[in-house]
Amino acid sequence: EANRDLQNAMPFLERAIEASKSIKPGDINELKTMRNATDTTRLMMDTIHVLFQRPLDPVKPKTLAINKQEIPFLTDSFDNYTNVTLKSATFLQDLNLFSKDQKDLISDETVELLEPYIKLQFPKGGEPVFVKEIAMKASAALGGMCVWAAAMSDYQVQSKIVKPKLHK
Repeated sequence: EANRDLQNAMPFLERAIEASKSIKPGDINELKTMRNATDTTRLMMDTIHVLFQRPLDPVKPKTLAINKQEIPFLTDSFDNYTNVTLKSATFLQDLNLFSKDQKDLISDETVELLEPYIKLQFPKGGEPVFVKEIAMKASAALGGMCVWAAAMSDYQVQSKIVKPKLHK
């Protein structure tokens, strides 16, 4: 049974690794040179900060504009924190390293903090916001980051089932 559960967790990890590999240095450079980050960029980058357990601004309500729709959500931390992370020379390496060596450090609290981002929906129609196709409209790199963040969250949830069984 533990082997079956391990097999269930592995696609999430593989999806995360493939997503991080899909992000190219040129994509990151495109994001770095944006004069005004879109709300999609701000949303996706905050999820990276949550996973890396880096600082975020205090929670306050904010209305996002994504796909020409207004979405009530939270203020982002892009200007004060995540922009610095994005401009780091090792940002892409950090994503890859996290996928390989730090994925098991994702806590339940981190997954709980990610949930509002990952489950965010458009008010009209209830379609999900946190999907690759929406992210890619802002930037090719964001598509990979979106898939990566969701897969990291899914991996942590599945690994909670697998790890105790493997220890037995």
